[in-house]
Amino acid sequence: MIRFLLFVGFLVIPFLGNSQDYLLRDFESWWNAGLNYKYNKFIDLSFDQNLRYHQRSVNLQQYFTEIELAIEPIKNLDFETEIRLGIKNGDILNHNFFRYRFNLSYKIDFGRLEITPRIGYQNRTIYRWPFRDNDLNIDTRYKLEAIYKFRNWKADPRLSFEMFKHMNANRGASWDRYRIRLATELETSKKSEIDIFFAYENEMGEDFPFELYLVGTAITFKVKRKVEKQKE
Repeated sequence: MIRFLLFVGFLVIPFLGNSQDYLLRDFESWWNAGLNYKYNKFIDLSFDQNLRYHQRSVNLQQYFTEIELAIEPIKNLDFETEIRLGIKNGDILNHNFFRYRFNLSYKIDFGRLEITPRIGYQNRTIYRWPFRDNDLNIDTRYKLEAIYKFRNWKADPRLSFEMFKHMNANRGASWDRYRIRLATELETSKKSEIDIFFAYENEMGEDFPFELYLVGTAITFKVKRKVEKQKE
């Protein structure tokens, strides 16, 4: 599965056009390293550092820190809240940004097939002067993910489709873009795992939609809270 994802990613690069075609399509790479702390079987806390490169993955576009709290109040129902602090590189100046997001998802099992619908709300603000209309971005996100668990196979494929509905101050709410993502997750040890993905993103409602091809890698180190057993 990992070789297949990397192979697909390299196949995409020659079709991205010349260096002056960034207004229509681009190839980005996303890199993530994080720590996951499992407080108990209902609560997880994650801390991640991220780098994202654009313009054929040559130039650093943004880097940020992410903190996420995930709670499972009832079986298979997950609520996540996340904050993101970072810097986005501009053509002349760099700008700080802050984003917060809420997600609600529910897992449905069909034997070896697992389906997870998810709805999310996110709000991102770029801090610069003078403030522009597009410096405040509000989106609702609708995602459907499918995971198939093969027998005696550790790299189970994860396929998802997600749509973004953007709130614009001038036009109101409208569908902004969609994203298709193929990924796999491998447990490299009892305390770490690596996630590799390939994604395709396209604008909606535009005469000349922007296409984005993505390849990403995330490594996560896991820590569990130790609970001392009470002596009788």
